[in-house]
Amino acid sequence: APAAIPLSAAAAWVAASPRGATRASGPRPRAELGAVAAVALAFAIVVVVGIAENAPFSWDESAYASTTRHWLQGGPATAWGPSRPPVLSVLGALPIAFGTEEWQFRLIGLAFGLLLVTATWLLGRTVAGPVGGATAGVLSALLVAAAPSINVDAGLFLTDVPSAALIVLLLALVWRSFEAASPPGWQILGLAPLAALAFYVRYGSIVPLSLILLAVPLVWPARVVAARRQLGGTLALFGLLLLPHAVFATLQRGSPLGIVLAAQGGAAGAYPGAGLVQYLAWLPAELVGLVPGMVAVLGLVVGARQLAFVARRRAWDARGRAYALLVGPAVAHAVLLGLVALPQQRYVFLPMVLLVVAGCLALAHAASERGSAGRAAAAGMVALAWNGISMPVRAEARTAFTEWERQAGALIRRLGGGSCSVLASDYPQITWYSACPTYNFADVHRPGRERLLGGEHRFLVLRADGKFQPSGAVLDAYLGLVDPEPVAVLAHRDGHEMARIYRFATE
Repeated sequence: APAAIPLSAAAAWVAASPRGATRASGPRPRAELGAVAAVALAFAIVVVVGIAENAPFSWDESAYASTTRHWLQGGPATAWGPSRPPVLSVLGALPIAFGTEEWQFRLIGLAFGLLLVTATWLLGRTVAGPVGGATAGVLSALLVAAAPSINVDAGLFLTDVPSAALIVLLLALVWRSFEAASPPGWQILGLAPLAALAFYVRYGSIVPLSLILLAVPLVWPARVVAARRQLGGTLALFGLLLLPHAVFATLQRGSPLGIVLAAQGGAAGAYPGAGLVQYLAWLPAELVGLVPGMVAVLGLVVGARQLAFVARRRAWDARGRAYALLVGPAVAHAVLLGLVALPQQRYVFLPMVLLVVAGCLALAHAASERGSAGRAAAAGMVALAWNGISMPVRAEARTAFTEWERQAGALIRRLGGGSCSVLASDYPQITWYSACPTYNFADVHRPGRERLLGGEHRFLVLRADGKFQPSGAVLDAYLGLVDPEPVAVLAHRDGHEMARIYRFATE
């Protein structure tokens, strides 16, 4: 994690102020807002540095962008399926109105990244209360902003950061609604559209949304009873907003949950729980960076201890409620992901953000308040500047191994002349860059997919590394259908071959 060294010193500096016991009111609001703005600005600069490296679209980015283009301009969207939620492709209408460069789409990721940073500040500040709130909020925003994996993902056209940002904001509003002096009123109806938006950004959001719904009556039983009509109305509105999806899913899969279950992502690994074991192995450094990961582990440990204390007393206090709302859904969500999906860093952004906030809550209660927000902002400048220096290195590594996909698509687009189709393993990327319908090797046991191809010009793209390619016999059968000489041989910048493009022989 590039930010680990400067951030570790920064976190210690924030927590070690000697004036903690003498001030409970915290820094002035203007200074705190200035600190948050400075962290957000530095985060934006780091992400923009990564976007400026112009790495080619990944698999999922290509699928969402191709769908936007299909809706607005026609053309193929062969990488689309009902398991992909619609909102990101709808938002893609904004950049595609001005062009089709990758950076234009990725600014949407940047906007949601900024929302994640500010929503994390709001959540930390809200759950910590008046004493320690500024420190917990600013430090939470700082650590999330300095997480290298979040820096990278916020510069991509993907759903992970947007869905995490919306749910973090929702959780902050839930706390404010139920922890207020009086039971929540009808204003909580506004929670339903926000929750529905998170669902339509990423169908997997139904898992943390359900966990939050289960946590609320456990944490605020009396408030739930007092506001049962308002809460019932909110749930009814949420159900109404999800009704179009339920109808569509039933038509597509035979069940309202069919698409959600299909969208949860792949097999669970070599054995049940393999994903969870991998997530634990990645702690603390590999998921969100060393120091944010260490603070997340701190939040998990302190939160578990606090909840055990609450269980012994059989009575809630504000601190226990805060840890229950942060640690409970975070752990349950990560465990479920570890059991049902292949492990990826971006899948657990939301649980890690909630655990980071829990850790910052523990630090804020133990640290001084005076000047902490300003110190955290200064520390954030150092950590994020360090990330900014390393961001081009990470983007360069991605570009070096995927540039051939962009080159292949551009070449096919030029040769195909608008009447073309392609058979390839990397079909979302080839679809996007070539604007040709592209099909994958769906049945690797026998050839025949070429019969789906249409148009005047039909191409076969084969990877040199053999990844996602058909078996040798099937590959030989395909090579018997194409012109002997490849249209192009695409190479890595160090010279080794990456892929070959063939043209199917005409009758």
